[in-house]
Amino acid sequence: MSNHFDEPLKAARVLPSERTTFGLTRYDEIQKGRVAAMSEQRRPDTQAQLANERTYLAWLRMGLALVAVGVAAEQLLPAKGIIWARQLIGVTLILAGVLTAGLARWRWRRVDRAMRSGRPIPGPILGYLVATAIVLDGLAAIVLLLRADAR
Repeated sequence: MSNHFDEPLKAARVLPSERTTFGLTRYDEIQKGRVAAMSEQRRPDTQAQLANERTYLAWLRMGLALVAVGVAAEQLLPAKGIIWARQLIGVTLILAGVLTAGLARWRWRRVDRAMRSGRPIPGPILGYLVATAIVLDGLAAIVLLLRADAR
C-alpha cells in the first residue's frame, strides 16, 4: 500500500536538469527545492504563492511571540544579585523578535524571486538565526534559574 507522498505530482514543473521521461515530479523532489512551482508564463503557482505568504505571516507571528516572551522573561525571571542577566535574556529575546519580524519580508522576497525565476528555494537562514537566539537565551535562563535556587 503506498501513501500519497510516493505518488508523482502532476502540478509541478520539473527544472530542465531534472527532466524525467514522463515530466512528473515526486513530493520529495519538491521538498528539496529541485522543482519550480511555476507555470510556463514565469508566474508562480497560486498555491506556492499562498504558501509563501502563509510562511511570511508565520515569521511575523514568531517575531511577535519572541517580543512577548522577552518582556515576560524580563519581568518573571529572578533578579537576585544578577539583574543584568535577566535583562540580557529579555533584551536579546526582544531583539530576536524585532529582527525576525523585520527579516520576514526579506525572506518572503527571496523565495518569491526564486519561484519566479525557476531557481531552487533559498535555504532557511532566518530559521537558523531564530533557533540560535532561542537556544542561547534558553540556556542562559536555565543558568539564571539554577543560580537563583542555589541562593
